[in-house]
Amino acid sequence: MKGCDSMKRDLDLIRDILLIIEDKSIPGSPLRNSEFEKLNTNLETFFYHLQLLADAGFIEANLQEGCTGFLAFQVFRLTNDGCEYLDSVRDPKIYESIKKKTASLANSVSLEIVKQIGTSLILTKLNL
Repeated sequence: MKGCDSMKRDLDLIRDILLIIEDKSIPGSPLRNSEFEKLNTNLETFFYHLQLLADAGFIEANLQEGCTGFLAFQVFRLTNDGCEYLDSVRDPKIYESIKKKTASLANSVSLEIVKQIGTSLILTKLNL
């Protein structure tokens, strides 16, 4: 994949991809490219983020990268870990609070930290 070394993880894109997968997944039927068109990103960036999500164990997917730059994917579903992460960032107000809390760190926050902050905010909202 061209430029993969210079790509940076985009937490907004990760959240958006997970929301689409959750909304559009049908058991036994992989999602089509058209399901992700509204993301407003190029194929290389999208594919890179699918790879990150698969690496994290958040999605079940078949990702293929050819030597000529060919990128193919089938996304099947969210895993339990993907659902747990998405639950911690799903609420737009909570997600905005996470982004405000981590803004000074300039995208140097792991997915696990984002999840922990979201979970903490949810627990605070529930008075737990």
